[in-house]
Amino acid sequence: MSGKALIFAGLVMISTSSLSATTYYVDALVGDDTNIGTLPESAWQTLSKLNNTKFIPGDSILFKSDNKWTGWFAPQGAGNEGAPIVVDMYGNGNKPILDGSGQTNHVVRLANVDYWELNNLEITNDSESEGSRIGVYIVASGGQHRHFHLKNLHIHHIMGRYSFEMIGKNTGGIGIIGSNDTRFDDILIENCQIGDLRRVGIFTNGNKGKAGNRPITNLVIRNNTIYRCAGDGAIIRYANKPLIEDNEVYETHNGPQDKVQWGVALWCRSTDGAIVQYNHVYNTYGDMDGQAFDADLEAWGTVVQYNYSHDNQGGFMLVYGSSSDAIVRYNISQNDGELGGHIFDFPVWTNPRGSGIFHNNTIYIDEGNKVVIADEAMSTARFYNNIFYNAGEGSLLTLDGTNRPTLSHNCYYGYSEENIQLDGHAVNADPQLTAPGSGGHGLDSVDGYKLTDTSPCLKAGINKEVMEGNYWLPDLGAHDYFGVPVNPQSIDIGAHQYSAEVGIDDAMRDNLFPSTFDLGHNYPNPFNSVTIIPVHVYQTTFLDASIFSLSGQKLKRLFVGFKPPGNHNYQWNGEDENGCQVSSGTYFCRVRSLNDEEALAKIVFVK
Repeated sequence: MSGKALIFAGLVMISTSSLSATTYYVDALVGDDTNIGTLPESAWQTLSKLNNTKFIPGDSILFKSDNKWTGWFAPQGAGNEGAPIVVDMYGNGNKPILDGSGQTNHVVRLANVDYWELNNLEITNDSESEGSRIGVYIVASGGQHRHFHLKNLHIHHIMGRYSFEMIGKNTGGIGIIGSNDTRFDDILIENCQIGDLRRVGIFTNGNKGKAGNRPITNLVIRNNTIYRCAGDGAIIRYANKPLIEDNEVYETHNGPQDKVQWGVALWCRSTDGAIVQYNHVYNTYGDMDGQAFDADLEAWGTVVQYNYSHDNQGGFMLVYGSSSDAIVRYNISQNDGELGGHIFDFPVWTNPRGSGIFHNNTIYIDEGNKVVIADEAMSTARFYNNIFYNAGEGSLLTLDGTNRPTLSHNCYYGYSEENIQLDGHAVNADPQLTAPGSGGHGLDSVDGYKLTDTSPCLKAGINKEVMEGNYWLPDLGAHDYFGVPVNPQSIDIGAHQYSAEVGIDDAMRDNLFPSTFDLGHNYPNPFNSVTIIPVHVYQTTFLDASIFSLSGQKLKRLFVGFKPPGNHNYQWNGEDENGCQVSSGTYFCRVRSLNDEEALAKIVFVK
């Protein structure tokens, strides 16, 4: 039907597929709404013009750099798969500014639409008085809505509400709310700066769904800087397998506690299988919560791994009531909990109490800090293979009557023998870390928490088969905090697996470098089912094989670990890390060795 008129009931209707995508330019200084808008020299001028235009798949809306618009941007129309509607900037200069100026609740509002991408905008909405303000608001009143990608946005000075009630928690930087039976899929928030606002940096809300059938899927919050939020950095609700990774979050929960009350840097509620990893979280304020991370109400299977947390006044991890089967592993916590008084908090007023397995974390407590490791935990909180290094003044546990956590095969330094008697397999000795307490700024600043070759923690840990509780993940993790592959036959205590780093066999290390490999022949290309990726290894080598998009976004890790000489095959079925099929297009398989030798191969996937 493309390009033809359709005759129906005596009216001539034009098929939307006959319309071609258009790029529209907007210039606040010299534009004119009477222009055609399709060339920089004939740009439109106002947000009103955009709000009264219905856009179609593939359209682009480009705002002029160094320009500013006051008001709200609430466009109409929807893109489709392969042809989203893209909002971006043009010209050389600073990001264009959309400023609500306190006169509107939502600076950008995407209501009941699909396939929109927002890039390279500065968004602000300050005021002297509180209000229900949001920088970017994605909202729907029912049905399935897909593909909202927000990249390289700078969202700041949004004057929402301090309130701990939902009227306050639904204000801030980016809000995603779907009422009734709304379902959202494919939401990406990446490379954004979000801060100096009230109350929440990023939040999702609305349709709760139920366990096993959450209404938000393929949610990724990656590589953002979230800072100085009056309340929480991010609240993720009602999502299945959301991925929160590579974010820097600092100085959140910085509003007056009598107004904001409780708040956590990054937390999830009523989620299934949330993954929170590679985040650097620090200087969360306050003792009403005030932690870096939280598995909150009805959060099942929350995975918190490979994070660096330090100087968060409330503590490292909150495990709230009715959350269950959290797995918290290979994290480093330095001097958390100075005000809250606990590293791990299991609030006593909730029933059932939060549960999980907490293993291979390295916890360092600085001089003068009186924090305890676990506060009011029950036996369903299970601690294995952790290093608890206490240079401060606190005891190990705060007990709730006869309730106490399960402790086994942990290393304790700075605690009395009486403190650790609950751990029948305790290592009560200096773990001999390289430089404890020396962590600086960034995930790569914590080499001081690596084990040394005389540490009593070497090969003193236990594998998952020995751990009590529901270890629902397939393994203990592909690697430790530092990227060293985990050898399930030789587990060290703490976030560093020194024994694996020196080789499967201690004598093997010198044979690992240089490592040489190639990707064999070209694969079936294109494919729509499964493709085989052959890798030939010339000598024992540590490999990381992953699938990437053309833009460099990692979609799925196929393998990480050591491989002996010979041929090895890896399969990719076109799915990403969340089990969802990617769209048709060109992708790369990248295979990298421990010493950064790299090989690439192109793959074309056709859906």
